[in-house]
Amino acid sequence: MKRLTQARTRARAEEHERILDNFDTLLSRVEAVDDPEVNKKVTENFERFVERLTRHYPEWDAEGRLRTYVLMKKIADSLNLHNADTYLDMAYRTLMARGAEASEISHITLNGKVERMYRDPENEGTRRLAGTLLLMNRGDDEYAREMVVEAVHLWSDSRFLNLRGDFATVSSLGKQEEESVLDLLEKEMEKAARVKDTGAAKRARDLWMTILVADPRLPRLRSK
Repeated sequence: MKRLTQARTRARAEEHERILDNFDTLLSRVEAVDDPEVNKKVTENFERFVERLTRHYPEWDAEGRLRTYVLMKKIADSLNLHNADTYLDMAYRTLMARGAEASEISHITLNGKVERMYRDPENEGTRRLAGTLLLMNRGDDEYAREMVVEAVHLWSDSRFLNLRGDFATVSSLGKQEEESVLDLLEKEMEKAARVKDTGAAKRARDLWMTILVADPRLPRLRSK
């Protein structure tokens, strides 16, 4: 029995080491993602490696935290208008997988840069931009509510069409944030109906449905 336990412990340690080696190799390629061949390899393997890293190194574990920081820093250093879709997708997947840890780290590494991109009209259609910001500001339901109001009343039609799906992220922020945003959207729908603002009413309902459909607790949530 002792020999079996030692063998299992050794096997786990070797598997951990392989995962870290593979992830470190992946990190070394992130900076060269503008190369089409590198981009293809990185995007094909990125989610798998982040998930494996998360499985073996839960939130706040030193090894996982260090690599989360290095990854987010690499993304921040390389992110620009031309490669935004690829890098923001990496940031989004990391934030989803690593939870509160990655959200905290993103404020050190990413926040100002992504916020500036969000405010720049040139990035109007950049994929994952709104979703990444929502995850970076996890726990701040006021931030999510402000973004909802902007989406309903201020976004251009093309931006709304491109980024509407990002609001599915709200269902991953936590029950309090989700309920706060859904309540706001219901009020926006009611207000738009009173003043006969059909555009705002449709946008609010579209966002409301996007969040509900994304939520695995859908059967327990209200429906209209």
